[in-house]
Amino acid sequence: MHTRRSARYLLLPAALLFGSLPGVLLVPRLATAQATVPGAPNIESTRIRYGTFEYVLSVVRDGEEQITGTLVDEILPIRGDDPVINRVQTTRRSGGVVVDSTMSDAQTLAPRWHHGVQPQRAVLLEFDGTRIRGRITPAHGAARMLDTVVADVFFDASNWDLAVRALPLDEGDAAVIQVYDVDQHLQRYNVRVAEREPRGAGFILHVIVQLGRSNEAHVWFDDVTRTVLRIETPIGPDVLLRQVLKLR
Repeated sequence: MHTRRSARYLLLPAALLFGSLPGVLLVPRLATAQATVPGAPNIESTRIRYGTFEYVLSVVRDGEEQITGTLVDEILPIRGDDPVINRVQTTRRSGGVVVDSTMSDAQTLAPRWHHGVQPQRAVLLEFDGTRIRGRITPAHGAARMLDTVVADVFFDASNWDLAVRALPLDEGDAAVIQVYDVDQHLQRYNVRVAEREPRGAGFILHVIVQLGRSNEAHVWFDDVTRTVLRIETPIGPDVLLRQVLKLR
């Protein structure tokens, strides 16, 4: 089975997915690239390091950084006859607390369920292949039920970084991962390994992820553990959001 499918999911040279001329804006070519989905041969979940990680969140405007909150990211295995990855992300800012809990298949990273609670609403989703069922409950209003089927299988958009960590991530490689977001529905995120930077005795991977048409995240991973060290997401002229691992 893998022999027949492997050509669909191999990481492609970056030039096939992005423009490569100096000084030219990188433009994703989604129509020519096959998306990586749960269970694809290039997804290897053993590359993901389990544990609890703390991050400092900030906004940078014109070079001035302001701390805005913290994130605690728990990525834990639940072993047994049907092993899964349980992830709980707790974000604390002045506007309140946001908690996202997800469950994914420990081997394929296929999503099982997602429970998100924030001041504005609560989201509860159950996934079964291409089917999504659940409800969205605003803070002040009645719940809206959801029961829909999409065209193909996907990763949970909240766990796009887990899918990226599970890729080979050789320098210069690129891929497209397919995700589902409750607001944006089925999406494709372009992934490109920009650089493998020497750091001490090891290396750091600089990966660029195109989150939709106009949102781009620069992510730095530890090459060995695949731990996220830093994420920077530009949100406007001279303004970016930053997430940095808190050293213990």
